[in-house]
Amino acid sequence: MKQINKTYGSYEVFWDEFKQKALSLKGSGYTFLVLKENSKLDIINTKNQDTPLSLGYIPLFTIDLWEHAYYLNYENDKVKYIDNFEDIADFTYASNLYNNITK
Repeated sequence: MKQINKTYGSYEVFWDEFKQKALSLKGSGYTFLVLKENSKLDIINTKNQDTPLSLGYIPLFTIDLWEHAYYLNYENDKVKYIDNFEDIADFTYASNLYNNITK
């Protein structure tokens, strides 16, 4: 969380950018918080089954934006899906991964 606050100013700004990036994805794919060179965080989208690993980035956190992930419960309401996802998001693994990589 310290690095998110350093990079984005606050968790709220981070989440707003993450949500906007997720909403901008057309079709199937994922939105990732990734670790780039020099321990920099970034938010990226990948199409279909593409992975940030192929770009040389380390995925820390993701949301599945394939239709099967949300259609049954949310139909086409991606905003509600993403908002509810935030309520259950757990950054423990991302934090541990980040800390182990940047030691």
